[in-house]
Amino acid sequence: MGTSFPHSDCSRSSGCRPSASSTGRRRCFGAKWRDRARTPDAAGKQKTWKPLSARSVEICRTVLGTILEDARKKKHIAANPMADVATFEVPERELHFLTPMQVKALCEWVGPFYAVLYLILAFCGIRIGEATGLQRGDVDLERGLLFVRREVIWHRKRCPHHEKKCRRRGRACPQGETACQRTAPTWKITPPKTKHEIRVVEIPAPMVPLLIAHLDTLTGRPNRLDLVFPNEVGTPLYPKNIRRRHFVPAVKKLGIPDVRQHDLRRTFIAAHVEARTHPKLIQERAGHSRFSVIMDIYAKIVGKMPLGKEEEAKLNDITMKALPAFTPEGPEKESGQKAADPVDTPEAESQAEGESQQEEETGREDSEL
Repeated sequence: MGTSFPHSDCSRSSGCRPSASSTGRRRCFGAKWRDRARTPDAAGKQKTWKPLSARSVEICRTVLGTILEDARKKKHIAANPMADVATFEVPERELHFLTPMQVKALCEWVGPFYAVLYLILAFCGIRIGEATGLQRGDVDLERGLLFVRREVIWHRKRCPHHEKKCRRRGRACPQGETACQRTAPTWKITPPKTKHEIRVVEIPAPMVPLLIAHLDTLTGRPNRLDLVFPNEVGTPLYPKNIRRRHFVPAVKKLGIPDVRQHDLRRTFIAAHVEARTHPKLIQERAGHSRFSVIMDIYAKIVGKMPLGKEEEAKLNDITMKALPAFTPEGPEKESGQKAADPVDTPEAESQAEGESQQEEETGREDSEL
């Protein structure tokens, strides 16, 4: 069981153990499932599935290991088979956030409706599910406050004729090939998961007129839930559609690389870091339960930002204290006399060569004695 060897089918160089399969080995936990079953769809085309990311595989390993460890403690199994499985190395993702000019360009590209949504995400720090669940009663424009009290939860699409989740349309269906279709995603409005997510966030004063104008445009539109950001039929917006139809095309057109829609929350933290807000205040407004999470992001963002004028002035004062007392004529000697500048002339050079030869002859005579 302790044998390990590398192979080309896996992203790990070790950790695979032999099994009773025909190949004599099984892939280590975290291999890319390139040989998984692929069923042609109704049109005869073969569906190609993207391999899982390193983080997704590590999450699966952690959850499975936790379940089996609980079963071992309750004596349902003799040992936890995941105990000896090495952790999958997840590369740390570089922290990205948008600058104020990039947020401005993004808002101008997506239009007035989604511009207000992205401004709230970027400068109020709420999540996309919390933003789509905002109702008019959650917005206090007089005091400039936003009350986060609920969020929208979306469920995956299911086949109406299967108990299991239908992942593609080509699966054989007892009602016929055309009946196995994906249904529309379902949603429900629920309270936040933790007490830390129930919070009050300040709305920046420049955003209040834009938000007032946005709410005025909703008059006469279907909006039975009184949402701040309803769709055409008055129900919550689908976050994946927002990302695919608006955010992704905008960042591609503007040439902003490696930015996700969720990075607008990092933009919120970056704006407060530049405003010198205390990290604890940022944690409360971002809705993080652990202070270490916000400090980790805070430290990474601070390291990327230039020094402020106040810090630069203090650093200059400290540097001035360390400078030696030089004068324009040159450094002063211990005797108080000023050092003469060397004269770069042919006569001075020949005189220096003569002095060096005389010193060499004197040293030779001393060595002979």
